[in-house]
Amino acid sequence: MQNITNITWLKKQKALLLLIIILVLTLLSFSFLFLKLMIEYSAQNKNKISAEELLSSGKRQIHYFENLKKYPPFLEEENLSIALDEITKNGKLFNVHFISLTPGTISTSEDEYEDEDETDSMRTQSVILEIESTYKGIGTFLGSLDELSSCFASINSFDIQINKKDPTLLNALITINLILRPINETGL
Repeated sequence: MQNITNITWLKKQKALLLLIIILVLTLLSFSFLFLKLMIEYSAQNKNKISAEELLSSGKRQIHYFENLKKYPPFLEEENLSIALDEITKNGKLFNVHFISLTPGTISTSEDEYEDEDETDSMRTQSVILEIESTYKGIGTFLGSLDELSSCFASINSFDIQINKKDPTLLNALITINLILRPINETGL
């Protein structure tokens, strides 16, 4: 009887050992499978992050170029008359009477960059305006120079005096600078 019990006990031990081996092998297979899935997930997550960064970068570039469209182009010298027409039309919108409008000289200024050994030359076309209007008309006209569609413009100098014939009007002598397209090394 003891022999039968020992055989039964041995069979139970072998079955238990076999069950433990199967359990360990199953756990190891699941561990390897889990590790493989984690590696794939990590790789996909990296791709997702780089795709999100790429999308974000694209959105920033689109925003930059949309804002770039809001600014006027540099003025070409041969298109000076277009800019002068736009300036006079703006003036007429604000009841500004142009006594004279005289193109001045083209000047160049050299700007040096702190980080680089390069210099950049900015060219401007001066225009001398002699105008007559009310205080409000002159003020709104000067403000409208920021919104020109044909070129960049800046006010260089102005002198305002009360009109001797009509004290409700002002006479102004204004010099504005229109920013011209820069000339690079190739002469363009």
